[in-house]
Order: sequence, then C-alpha cells, then structure tokens
Amino acid sequence: MQAGQVEKIKRIVPLSALKCDTEKCDALGTNTKYEIHALFAKHNMLCDSALYLELRTSRFAPRERGVLVIKVGIGYDVHALVEGRPLILGGVKIPYECGLLGHSDADVLIHAIMDSLLGALALGDIGAHFPDHDPRYRGISSLALLEQVMGLIEEQGYRVGNIDSIIVAERPKLAPFISQMRSNLTRAMKMDESCVSVKATTTERLGFEGRGEGIGAQAIVNLEKVGG
Repeated sequence: MQAGQVEKIKRIVPLSALKCDTEKCDALGTNTKYEIHALFAKHNMLCDSALYLELRTSRFAPRERGVLVIKVGIGYDVHALVEGRPLILGGVKIPYECGLLGHSDADVLIHAIMDSLLGALALGDIGAHFPDHDPRYRGISSLALLEQVMGLIEEQGYRVGNIDSIIVAERPKLAPFISQMRSNLTRAMKMDESCVSVKATTTERLGFEGRGEGIGAQAIVNLEKVGG
C-alpha cells in the first residue's frame, strides 16, 4: 500500500473510533491496539499487519504516543515574611523591609516552578529532593536547585515547552523586577525567554498575602518528550 493511501485512511477514520478483538491484532502486542480489521473492512481492504505497525508508530497515534509526548505539571508554594531575611524572588534580591522564611533562600517563585516540573513527571516534590533538615541546602540559591531539577527532567528524556507562573504579594510592587526574574530563569533552565512567563498580582488585601504575612506563587509547566 502506498504512503498516500495510508494518509487517506488516517484522515477518514479516527483511530480512537476503531473496535476489534481479533487474535491477530492482539498478537501484534501494543497497549493501544489500533484494530485494523475494522478500518480495512470500512474500505474493503484486507488486514495488513505491516500497515498496522506503521499506523501504530506514526505521529497519528495519540493514544499510544501522545500521552507520553506532552506532560503538564502544577506547582504551588508559600513562605512567611519575616524581618531580618533578604527577599529573593526569581533569583532577584528585592529591596524590602522583610524577607521570606525558609531553609534555603526561600525563593517562593522558583520553588513553585520546581514543584511543577517534578510533578509533571511524578517525581515527587522539592521537599523530597531537597529536605529542609539537610545542611547542604541551608541558604542555598534556589536557582542552583532549579538547575538540579532540570537535570532530572533531561535524564527522563523531556524538555520544557513553556512555563507560566504568578507571584501573589500585596507588597512590594514587583513589576520592575519581572524582566530580571525571567532572564534568571531562562539561563538556569536553558530556555528561550519567550517561553517563560512571570506575572505578579495582589489579593486586594485579602488573606495572608493581602495582610503582608507571606507571599505565594503558582506555576504550570508543559514538558515535551525529546524526539516525541
């Protein structure tokens, strides 16, 4: 069968709609099982296991490969604001009367991003990888931890497609520092800056962030399988 005929079949028949329980299809060994008997019968063709394998391994096989190609993770973190600590967000030291309490530099933005990366691949959370009782991480830059997390992502065969994140703080105003935060993140993650979004908002004085007791951050990430 010519390649053009294969593409025609793919366009006409949604693979997700196919149903078949024949032994021949089962014997081909795949979790997705694109049951080609139904497909070929629809077009008055005979079952062809070679064509089946081509369909199964093509980019048009979303139920077998698509789930593995793209993964999404979310991250959330909060830290209390206290006196006597520097305020560091996105690797930027921000002039303010208080800083965030934590074992490391307490960079709440990067912590949320790291959790989203780990969560996308079900690798646990930052507490499991960088426990707050381990002296190696006392006062460490969260940018250094982010680089370690990126190493784990690469080992799993994934790359970051894009990140969207938001910092929730009543004070201080963060708009002047967003550009530098994005630059720091893109360097640590070896990404294009156009794929890294950092936003900041307030809660209109509601909740612990609104009362100035702490700062929160959320992030969502899209990971893509390398070569997927």
